[in-house]
Amino acid sequence: MIKIDFGCQHILLKLCFVLLSFVVVFVSSTTNIGYLIILNIVFFIPDIKINIYFLKTVIKLSYFWIVYILSGLVLNIPFDVQIEFLLKVIIMIQLSVFLLKTIRLDNFMNDTKILLKYNLFQQMIYFVLFFNHIFYYIGDYYNNVELAKMPTAKRYFSRILQTIKSMFENIDTIRAGLPEIDVDNIRNQKYRPIITLANAYLLLLIMIYLLVFFSITFL
Repeated sequence: MIKIDFGCQHILLKLCFVLLSFVVVFVSSTTNIGYLIILNIVFFIPDIKINIYFLKTVIKLSYFWIVYILSGLVLNIPFDVQIEFLLKVIIMIQLSVFLLKTIRLDNFMNDTKILLKYNLFQQMIYFVLFFNHIFYYIGDYYNNVELAKMPTAKRYFSRILQTIKSMFENIDTIRAGLPEIDVDNIRNQKYRPIITLANAYLLLLIMIYLLVFFSITFL
């Protein structure tokens, strides 16, 4: 199997792919969204950790899926509408995992260094890094928190509440762990090559999404 490093893909291509995906999902039917999820899984196989983390995330949210479907039945929401909403949420999770698991700080800074002269952009980077650290802290704490024996549903919600409480209690520690950004050093670096196998692979996926969009919109 060809080894493709998704972490080396250009950030602009990743953003184009994710934004295009959102548009395609918005105009797609339930069946097409299901196909797109499968398509993404197949394309992410060269970097298998994306699929593994995505599936783990979906499984962790199993109680949410169940509660949503049961609530929909009680409120008499059509089942096909429920499934369409769930598939949209699932593919959004998939795309979010793709971004969070494949963006490397050094590559991101190199790809966007032309914008580093703007203080607003530097503040945006700080915010993204801060959010990313919070995301990983929540995931790690949630997976390791110990709870006394209690009914499954109550244990699930108690774990969420304890995770949120711990996040706010340790917010200063999370902020202190953010990496420092050497702006001057980044500006002096050469730009990374654009013509690479990893970028071509992602560009192929973008082209497929464009074909799907045009087929849905104009055919």
